[in-house]
Amino acid sequence: MMFQTLRSRLLLSYGVLIVLILLVVAFILLLVLAVSQRARLVPQFQQLTQDYRAIARGLRDLPEGQRDIRDPAAQEQIRAIVESSGSRLLFLSPNFEVLLDSRGRLAGETLTLNFLSENIFAGLDTGPGAETQLRFVRFADRNGQQWVGQLRALPGRITGRDVLLLNAIPEATPLSTFRESFMTPLAWAGAGAFLIAIFLAWLISRSVARPLQTMSSAAEAIAQGNYDDKIVPRGPREVRSLAESFNWMADQVQSTQQAQQDFVANVSHDLKTPLTSIQGWSQAILDGAAADPAQLDRAAAVIHNESARMSRMVNQLLLLARLEAGRVEMEMRPLNLLDVASEVQRSLLFQAQEQDVDLDIESAEEAIIMQGNLDGLVQLFTNLVQNSLNSMDAGGKISLVLGHKADRRPFLAVVDNGRGIPQEELSRVFERFYQVDKSRSGVSRGTGLGLSIVQTIAEAHGAIVQVESVAGLGSRFEIIFPMVNTQQSIVN
Repeated sequence: MMFQTLRSRLLLSYGVLIVLILLVVAFILLLVLAVSQRARLVPQFQQLTQDYRAIARGLRDLPEGQRDIRDPAAQEQIRAIVESSGSRLLFLSPNFEVLLDSRGRLAGETLTLNFLSENIFAGLDTGPGAETQLRFVRFADRNGQQWVGQLRALPGRITGRDVLLLNAIPEATPLSTFRESFMTPLAWAGAGAFLIAIFLAWLISRSVARPLQTMSSAAEAIAQGNYDDKIVPRGPREVRSLAESFNWMADQVQSTQQAQQDFVANVSHDLKTPLTSIQGWSQAILDGAAADPAQLDRAAAVIHNESARMSRMVNQLLLLARLEAGRVEMEMRPLNLLDVASEVQRSLLFQAQEQDVDLDIESAEEAIIMQGNLDGLVQLFTNLVQNSLNSMDAGGKISLVLGHKADRRPFLAVVDNGRGIPQEELSRVFERFYQVDKSRSGVSRGTGLGLSIVQTIAEAHGAIVQVESVAGLGSRFEIIFPMVNTQQSIVN
């Protein structure tokens, strides 16, 4: 189909632009010709001057005996001279009676001449005989046809009579003047501009279309699972920016694809393990292999712990899905971060004491005000503290550190002296189901979703999550919130 390619559309747009410009120029020229007598009449009087030169030469060359304008032979000679010029030649008496009309229609009539202002034709070359009086006139014939001409006294005397010579041509209309004087140059200009437009359309489309074709091939490769081919940015700045964005998108698609594969693998593994334990111990009970009270208690404990872990996993998955889908409403209001820290400490203090872990709050300020959702923030920091408890040995310490940054942004950090996180694993700790210590089992084993929930809730608050950790020395998870004067209401 026509105009489906970039090149054809560019050519169409250039063609339309050229036509519009030519139409505007033509309209302006017609307007100028319509309102300006000089613009319209000067070309005609230049033509009359050229015709007069030819007529003057012909009259000078007439034999002495053939100059009587009343002589039919002389009239035929004069008509022959005029026919080669294209003008209408009239010999007039001083009172403007037509003595001879080269076209033979006005002979014997007296013309009514309208004299045009000589200022209109200032600087116009009037040809030979300029030393005689020259006037520019307009008149109408019996058919209403308007004529313009040059009126001058004929050099010398003819048969003893004073004679005026009027050479005239039909007065041009603005449209006819435009057609005769400007149509051809405009047509050539349009043709030249169109050829240039073809070249420009080819050049621009080549610089744009080639990178786009490369991107199209790369997109097909991505659809087939090949993420390694990168596009070299080239062409105009916008196309280079598009190529860079495409490469970034390809990296994100590859990362998302890998995350999806890891997600499926992790979900499969984390559900398979507890289901296998539950199935095994329940089968042992059914088969009577776990008949004594000790074995029954062990089987019941395993089934309970594994089902509890599966329940936590399902609940956290549901929460994470609802958070990311925007179905959890978080009404923001001014909060004191100390109240959040106190709530988290109160809910986890018993578990910390059971593990012989010190859980305290460190703050140099009595009030740290920010905009947030109490339930969401309690969930966030509960997950962080729970994550620290899972990595702590007896005698460890967890601190909830609160304060303001140098730029007055409030923050709350969870600091522990537990086992820490290896540097090579820090970039993956917020991935779903990712667990640093995969050797733990039972109740102490997490689901790998807690830090993903932390990041999602933090983003809902417009906060930044930073993590620092050294293997064997401990970790610091810090949530930095926007300044308190950032008023916002987030529904997420």
